[in-house]
Amino acid sequence: MPSFRLDGRVALVTGGSRGLGLGIALALAEYGADIALAARSADALERAAEAVRRRGRRATTIAVDIGAREAPDMLVTRTTDALGRLDILVNGAGINVRKPAASFAREDFESLMRINLEAAFFISQAAGHVMRRAGHGRILCIGSIAAEVAIPNVGARNVVYVATSHNMRERTDAYQALFARYRELRRPRPLDVVVPYGSRLDRPWIPNVAVRTVRSMIRRAKGKPY
Repeated sequence: MPSFRLDGRVALVTGGSRGLGLGIALALAEYGADIALAARSADALERAAEAVRRRGRRATTIAVDIGAREAPDMLVTRTTDALGRLDILVNGAGINVRKPAASFAREDFESLMRINLEAAFFISQAAGHVMRRAGHGRILCIGSIAAEVAIPNVGARNVVYVATSHNMRERTDAYQALFARYRELRRPRPLDVVVPYGSRLDRPWIPNVAVRTVRSMIRRAKGKPY
């Protein structure tokens, strides 16, 4: 797909300092997008930003707890202030607490819900306002294979994580139906979900998954980038 380019576009990637989030951020940069990277660790973010810049693209970093109430508006504002626009959101941040259900504490439950569900919802909401005004955009929600099939080492040890994975998948379908109501975002549809399993960038298949994810998410319409 040599003619596929994202020059002039800006992507915000949460969980962008490592793993699949970083892999997707670098794939987006390879295709020409400038990148805003969001995660907790400022040091890890700066290393990720340098990797983006080595590919000839602009990068800005946002060290943040995405579960904080003020995070969604702050992420969108910092991205548009630094890079001028927001075209693509990748909800790549997520956590897991590996405990049997019998020993799960309320704090564990609330933490999973806050990061995996609440944060992704409100960050998508904030980004969606910007994209609707601009008349285009893409929101990518990274899920888990736990939303599709039962995995003994995942489901048996954390039924709450499985629940958040299912919710992410179903909620993204609802997003698609909602945003399709807006004529300026109707074609091509602005929201997609993928469910890759695993997050370590040193796994050899991660870069290929990241590239395939970017290609499938940013569809071309009538020979022109979205």
